[in-house]
Amino acid sequence: MKRIIAFITVFTILVTNLPSYAQDSASIVPTVLKRLSLSYDLNTLYPKDLDNVYFNGGAVGYNMDFRISESKPLYIGTGLDLHMVTRSKTYYQDEQYNLVNIKQRTTFINMNVPVDISLRIPLYHNLTFTPFAGLNFRIQIYGHNRNRIQAGADSSQLEGILDRMELGPADGNLFSEKDYGDAHLNRFQMGWHAGIRLQYRHISLQASYGSDFVKLHRNLGSSNLIISVGYTL
Repeated sequence: MKRIIAFITVFTILVTNLPSYAQDSASIVPTVLKRLSLSYDLNTLYPKDLDNVYFNGGAVGYNMDFRISESKPLYIGTGLDLHMVTRSKTYYQDEQYNLVNIKQRTTFINMNVPVDISLRIPLYHNLTFTPFAGLNFRIQIYGHNRNRIQAGADSSQLEGILDRMELGPADGNLFSEKDYGDAHLNRFQMGWHAGIRLQYRHISLQASYGSDFVKLHRNLGSSNLIISVGYTL
């Protein structure tokens, strides 16, 4: 929360004390900016009292920024991003079974709707620098756990082994109370994000970080570090 307050404070100072050269250049900036993006997504889950869990994946997105000030290059933006992240881990059980290996693959697919405010600062000719911050609304479309025996036992023993190892069903819907009881996840999250974008002509490079305050589960926090390449239409 302190980092959010600090960023908003700095952002406000930038807006209110924008250099005159940037204000003069703002008049030639389009009133609407449309951008396609391709992203890498490092999604980190924070289980209570357990080690962090890391997912890797990507995203495609379409975003629009609307200019809201005549005197400054200030924009409010929104869009739609489709994310997919995965994680694979091998679990070993050698207490009741002889070197049984279970490979678990977890996949999430979700839609994200960001709403943010940004300041498009001209640096040199066609080069611009844009800090931004805002809220993120996420709907989980798909969340699935897949457990399979890799070695040490016959596949007919899978259900019993998974029960003893407490890994859930062989194929589980992570949002299903039937599959995971009280540990099932919520489909809707809400959080904050902040980042920067560097654009030259139509091509942009962007980095952002954010975390959720409406969580996947009361005992499971989440954050995203996203690196994007974009093309402004």
